Amino acid sequence: MRKPKHKAKAEVAVKIIQMGILFPLRNRVFFSLEELNLELRKGMDRLNGHKFKKIQGSRLERFESVEQKALKPLPESPYEICDWRYKVRVGDDYHVEHGKCFYSVPHTLRGERVDLRYTATMLEIMHKNKRVALHSLITEPGRNSTHDEHRPTAHLRVLEGEPKALMDWAQSVGGKTEEMINHHLETRKDRTNGLKTARRIRSLAHAYGESRIEEVCIYALSLNMTALRNIESILKQSADKQAHAIAEANSTTVRATHENVRGADYFGVDS
Repeated sequence: MRKPKHKAKAEVAVKIIQMGILFPLRNRVFFSLEELNLELRKGMDRLNGHKFKKIQGSRLERFESVEQKALKPLPESPYEICDWRYKVRVGDDYHVEHGKCFYSVPHTLRGERVDLRYTATMLEIMHKNKRVALHSLITEPGRNSTHDEHRPTAHLRVLEGEPKALMDWAQSVGGKTEEMINHHLETRKDRTNGLKTARRIRSLAHAYGESRIEEVCIYALSLNMTALRNIESILKQSADKQAHAIAEANSTTVRATHENVRGADYFGVDS
């Protein structure tokens, strides 16, 4: 069996470091990693600045005059360990699911199979070994990440014009309806779902009446209940009216039984 052979130049470099940097520190006691690294850095600077015996210059001068010019810049972002998922189907809405979140790809890839390369911060989507989409990883389940350039032209036209139409409608209904619609169109990160919710609220107004929607929005916003399911539940169960009735009943009971309320008998008046 063959034995590995030492590379003379590499071994000489190791010896120089051991004798020039490590050996002088052999009896030193360090109390922190920072202190040790500081002394090692001083030793490296001293070694790199030491003049050669047989040729001109030093290691540092040779690096600056020859090697530094050939170096390439470091990547803009550090390397991250990645994982893969293969043959993930693109949905009809041109999104793929990963970690209970949804990421867009070009709409022409609907129904195709793609590969997902993901790190702790990014998701890269590949189709036939070519990158077709890059997204920041979403941490909150149920959210969407959609790039406008992935949408069909018809969808873009809708997204550009429909929000204004919805806001104009909401303003005509009332202040709280406007506030609710604005919340879903402007403050939500998942723009597509926000638009869907705003559409649904408008359709509910057609079914229940605009004045009823304004009442529900007043009640829902007072409780910070802006989700569509909350609005639908309030409408179906008339929760706002029930709460108002209970509050009125409690108020009447308090007025009738309070110790400072003497009643008509006290004043000799027929009730």
